Amino acid sequence: MNQPIQVHRSDGNNEAILLLRSILDKQTEQNALLAAMVKRQSENVRSNAQWKKEHPELSKRCHVAAERASVLMNSLLDELITKLEDLDEAEEWEANFELFELIDTYGPRFQQFSMILQSIAQLSTE
Repeated sequence: MNQPIQVHRSDGNNEAILLLRSILDKQTEQNALLAAMVKRQSENVRSNAQWKKEHPELSKRCHVAAERASVLMNSLLDELITKLEDLDEAEEWEANFELFELIDTYGPRFQQFSMILQSIAQLSTE
């Protein structure tokens, strides 16, 4: 026989309260992490500003170097894209081999150059 399902409000409320507390705990954790990130970022900004103040001429040279390095990076990226566009799609295995060869050739240079460019740009005056 069909008996109506009884919902106990107190059980549902308890589950909701536990869930909300769990969400609040996680949000509190995230807020603490965000606060730590902001603090670290502020320290980095102050440190860079201090370095630029102590080394104004070198900072200006970093700006010029960053502009030149950016042009070189764009050239490297253009060359890589052209090579990727030229891959022969007819032979999948051969295309994969060529792709991996491109990654071996350009990957480390691209990554290293990108890190250098980023470092120089952070130290530049403008």
